[in-house]
Amino acid sequence: MSEPVLELSGATVVRGERPVLDDLTLTIAAGEHTAILGPNGAGKSAFVRLLTHDDRPLSRPGASSPIRVFGSDRWDVFELRSQLGIVSSDLHFRFVFGNNEGRVTAEAAVLSGFLATHGILRYGVVTADMRRRATDALDRMGVAHLAKRYLDEMSSGAARAAGTCVGDGATRAGTRRADDGS
Repeated sequence: MSEPVLELSGATVVRGERPVLDDLTLTIAAGEHTAILGPNGAGKSAFVRLLTHDDRPLSRPGASSPIRVFGSDRWDVFELRSQLGIVSSDLHFRFVFGNNEGRVTAEAAVLSGFLATHGILRYGVVTADMRRRATDALDRMGVAHLAKRYLDEMSSGAARAAGTCVGDGATRAGTRRADDGS
């Protein structure tokens, strides 16, 4: 059995004087799909910010790290993005409403995952293999037929499905896929 994708053990995040996450414990196994739901202020964004290292959990003397990703308590955020499909409202907004280069197609959004550029492709080289992997990822999510459509022309569900492919480990060459433990 492979390492869990994510392990939180007593994770606490404090902003100002107030805990926004308090003693959170959670394990997500390889192959699981997890949605984080809750009302405004419940800590959903703080949870995602833990994964992206925008927020850090409190460390406790003598305790192990409160967060481990793929079995490690240290990770490269750019490498992590290539292994996890994280769709936040912020990412969804950036893709659906475009960027400084204009509107973004589903295919461009997925291809930008190879380059960590949020829909901008001109700063990197997109190979035929990247296009094949992007098409495969869109197909797995059931939205391959929308590859050339702009995200702002799609339903929210279809745009989010395409957005999930952006961080899909299967799209990045040489990275492990969360769903097969490799």
